[in-house]
Amino acid sequence: MSGIYIHIPFCKKACSYCDFHFSTSLNEKTNVLNAILNEITLRKKYLSNNQLDSIYFGGGTPSILSEQDLGLIINHLSKYFFWQKKIEITLEANPDDISPLKLKQWTSLGINRLSIGIQSFNDEELKWMNRAHNSSESVSSVKIAQDLGFDNISIDLIYGSKFQTIKSWDLTLQQAISLNTQHISSYNLTIEKSTALGLKNNRGLEPSVCDDLSSQQFLLLSEKLGQADFIQYEISNFGKKDFFAVHNTNYWLQKNYMGIGP
Repeated sequence: MSGIYIHIPFCKKACSYCDFHFSTSLNEKTNVLNAILNEITLRKKYLSNNQLDSIYFGGGTPSILSEQDLGLIINHLSKYFFWQKKIEITLEANPDDISPLKLKQWTSLGINRLSIGIQSFNDEELKWMNRAHNSSESVSSVKIAQDLGFDNISIDLIYGSKFQTIKSWDLTLQQAISLNTQHISSYNLTIEKSTALGLKNNRGLEPSVCDDLSSQQFLLLSEKLGQADFIQYEISNFGKKDFFAVHNTNYWLQKNYMGIGP
């Protein structure tokens, strides 16, 4: 079996640390979606096996797309590839995009796994990151998804920022564990030169990441999540038993995959 990654390069806001390919304007959305559909057609024979066990919508912020936009891509994929009901279809989503209506729409499209970009439970830190959501939405987005039947949810967290101490990171982990999700991805903050954070850092307006503190936070991350029955199956990824991301695992197992989009 094979996997397909689809990059959706649109976001509401530009996070201060992000150097992924994205735009905060939707002016080119139609053109980009048409290009994605054309690329799927042109590369329909790229994979040696057209049976899929993973479709992953990454970004950018895929949850910014409408039900019609996402359905267009999934229906187009079904012309050239096939999959069973047990396929993992992941949508990266920001907390502020999650609502009962959208969750029902995503379910109707076959999306059965969410990767929610929480990043932090600290409102001051979220503003510093230029995130579009607040800490209250971080928590409520997960609970709404769980109430509507999503039982395969991952959340993203970032450690190593100037806002975090060992104590505050410990509290963040406790709060993350209390949400009872099946998967947690946690990344050390990296300051990239071309980002808003990188430019400020270069001018001495923002501190560099402290490697020693980050190392301590990483060890605490591994310890606390291990105690909560998460298995560290990849450097930054922790999953409960039977909930390792198929998408992530396929990369590590060197299975066939295809990347679509810019």
